[in-house]
Amino acid sequence: MNTISFPKIFNGNSTIVKYGDEATKQSIRLLVSCESGEFFGDPDFGVRLKRYFFEQNNTILKDILIDELYTKIVAYCPQIYLERKNIVVFASGSKLLANVTYRNQETFTTDMFSLVLFRTEGN
Repeated sequence: MNTISFPKIFNGNSTIVKYGDEATKQSIRLLVSCESGEFFGDPDFGVRLKRYFFEQNNTILKDILIDELYTKIVAYCPQIYLERKNIVVFASGSKLLANVTYRNQETFTTDMFSLVLFRTEGN
């Protein structure tokens, strides 16, 4: 699996290509940072995080957010195997985080990464 490093592709005169686990993490970072409908040609790409920012905080909203992350990661990152139960969303101070544990289908190794879904200004 290879991917182009965004947004650094626009900042210099060379293209940075990432490989392996770095490519997977870069793809997921791009997926989560985009809102659904922002990509021309693929209106389903992206996670609707902004839609949930001002909703009442409860367990139903947490489950909806986990479902959204799960379905998008599974659809757009076929190089990893992921189960819904392996996504844990939690708050830490002024941040909303998601820990995702997955198995890489290319190397058959298990890895985990944390996504910062929301952070208040100044942190």
